[in-house]
Amino acid sequence: MSCFFAWLWRLAPPLLLLVLAAGMLWFPQQLSELVGTLSPGCIFRKLTGLECPGCGGTRALRALISGDIGAAMGYNPFIIAALPILLIEYLRSWWSYLHHADAPIARSRAYCILLQLFAAATILWFIGRNLV
Repeated sequence: MSCFFAWLWRLAPPLLLLVLAAGMLWFPQQLSELVGTLSPGCIFRKLTGLECPGCGGTRALRALISGDIGAAMGYNPFIIAALPILLIEYLRSWWSYLHHADAPIARSRAYCILLQLFAAATILWFIGRNLV
């Protein structure tokens, strides 16, 4: 029986993505409400009064689940831009875990530069949205 759970644990990341994709297709309203219910709100904003780079992310995700990409971009474009990066990193780390790779995950130079540019843009976004 433990072999079954080990097999299931290894397949959990892609199964989770599959369940989320299915939920977006068949139950977008319920999934959107679930995301809103589970969100604790922005603790950084509650403590400082400033908007963090992720503020509006829950609303953006809910709009994206509902299929309204324009509204999602209006709430927080950096959350939407980060989703492909997060998905790639999620799948890469799962693949590394699956193959018992102890070495760090190799990334191309261009990919590392892209991540650095995204980090710099996020910092500029944080500063800019609080100045305006």
